[in-house]
Amino acid sequence: MWPNQRRAYRPHQCEALVGRAIAFSRNQSYSEGGAALRGRQRTVLAGTEARPTLYVDAYHAMVACNHFCATREVLCERGDRPDLRGCRLPLRIPIMKHHGPLTIDVFIEPMFQENGYLLGTQEGAGAWIVDPGFPPQHEEIIAALKKRKLTPAAILITHGHTDHIAGVVGLRAAYPELPIHAPRDEQHMLTDARANLSAQIGMNLVVPACDRPVSPGETLTLGQFAWQVLDVAGHSPGGVAYYCPEAGVVFTGDSLFAGSIGRTDFPGSSTTQLLDNIRRHLLTLPDDTVVYSGHGPATTIAHERETNPFLKEGY
Repeated sequence: MWPNQRRAYRPHQCEALVGRAIAFSRNQSYSEGGAALRGRQRTVLAGTEARPTLYVDAYHAMVACNHFCATREVLCERGDRPDLRGCRLPLRIPIMKHHGPLTIDVFIEPMFQENGYLLGTQEGAGAWIVDPGFPPQHEEIIAALKKRKLTPAAILITHGHTDHIAGVVGLRAAYPELPIHAPRDEQHMLTDARANLSAQIGMNLVVPACDRPVSPGETLTLGQFAWQVLDVAGHSPGGVAYYCPEAGVVFTGDSLFAGSIGRTDFPGSSTTQLLDNIRRHLLTLPDDTVVYSGHGPATTIAHERETNPFLKEGY
C-alpha cells in the first residue's frame, strides 16, 4: 500500500510525523502507524536529523508515512531549482510520458498519493487503466479518455490493496463492460474489505469482481505491445508487475519504488519473498527500463540497482 520512505526531512518534521504515527496507531485497531516506526523504518525517520534539507519533486510530494498526510500542497525547497524554492506546489499534476507510440498518463490521487496510469497507443485505439485509486482519480482518467478519444479496453490491477482498486467502482459505472484483470492469487481482495485492508481503516471498500485473473508468466497484448506478467509478491500475497520489453517500461505496483521497496508489515506480506522477487524478476531487466511505481516518481532499473538502500547486500 505505502512505500518504506527513505527521504530527507527536517528534525521538527520528523518529530511531527513520528508523533502523528504514534497517535494514529493508538487510535486504530490495526496499527499501521505504529508499524511504520519499527525496525529500519524507525531508524530512517530518527536518523534524518543529520540531513536537514527537504527535497520535493515538482510532480510528487514524498512525505514520510505519507498516508498520514492528505494535504494537496507542499512547500518546495529544492536546492537544484531556485525558481521553485518557496513555492507551494500542487500534488496532483497530470503527467504524460511517451515511450515510442506508447503514451502513459500519470494521475496522482491526493489522499494516499497513489499513482494511477492510463496507457494508450494512438488516438481512437484501446487503452489500459492501471491501478485506479480514490476520487478524483477515476474522474480525471475518464476525462483523459474522452479528450484523447481512447477506448478503455481493460483495468489492470497490480495488487489488491484498497488504494489501488478504489477507482474500479467509478470506472465500471462509466464503462459497465470494462473487464478487470487482477492477480489470480489476489482476486478475492477486490470483494473482501478485510483482505484489501479497507476495513481496518474504516472504509469497508469492495469493488466489482475480477473478470480475468492473471498469473506470472502470462503475456497480455495492448495494440502492438506485448506485456509480460511478473511475480513481485511480498508486499501483498500475490502481487504482479506488468513489463513491456518493446517500450522499456514496467509497472511495479508497490513492490519497488524510487529509493525504496514496499511495506511488508501487512497480512500476507513477506520481506524475504519481496526482496527475492525484486532481485529475480525486476533487477534482471535491462538497465534503462523505466519503473512506474504505485507511489512516487518514476525511476530506472539501473538507478535502483545501484542506489536503492533496501536492495543492498545484508538487508
